[in-house]
Amino acid sequence: MNPVALIVGLVQVLGPARATQVQPFVPGEALLRFAAGSAGEKALRQSALSTPADLTILEGPLNGVGARARVPLRPVRVGGGGWLVVRIRRDELARQVRDRLARCREVAQVTHEQGDTGKVNARITFRDGSRSARLLERAGGPGGKSQVDSLVAHIARRIGTPLKGAASGSELQVEVDLDDLTLQLIERLKALREVESAQPNYRVRGFGPRPT
Repeated sequence: MNPVALIVGLVQVLGPARATQVQPFVPGEALLRFAAGSAGEKALRQSALSTPADLTILEGPLNGVGARARVPLRPVRVGGGGWLVVRIRRDELARQVRDRLARCREVAQVTHEQGDTGKVNARITFRDGSRSARLLERAGGPGGKSQVDSLVAHIARRIGTPLKGAASGSELQVEVDLDDLTLQLIERLKALREVESAQPNYRVRGFGPRPT
């Protein structure tokens, strides 16, 4: 069987989450194609008149798309067939996550950290006597990890951003799950009228011999 056809078949059968096991993608990146006649499509055609493409022309339409998808985006590269490679703006995402966390009722303080790896991290301190603070106090005991996992999932739902995290003393350390956020972003983009199509930025593997 043709290997390309096999991959396409698995994507259709397994869906996005499981298909990534077959065809990995770049976390935090996506490919989108604007709908014909939209402001984004016009800006893309205009940007392509320059060599290299003038990405600044795309910032306005893409800011609007990112706002409606609730994920800040920036243009990276104009591809063939009307495709545009976009990337999550991690600095802006970190600010949004920090602000959303700070508005949670039981949160006393949020400290944002963004390391050299580009991960979006934060440390959360909960208000004394709150349910979340008491849960963290018991994190080292039986069943503590599952309770912390439930707390992280609850916070992720509250701020609309997938998270993973762990207890660290009296603080909760969380990190944006860029793999999950990328897949969520794709679905949000597909739901927008000005977007014709969207997909992850799949990693392309060659079919040559592997180095020994």
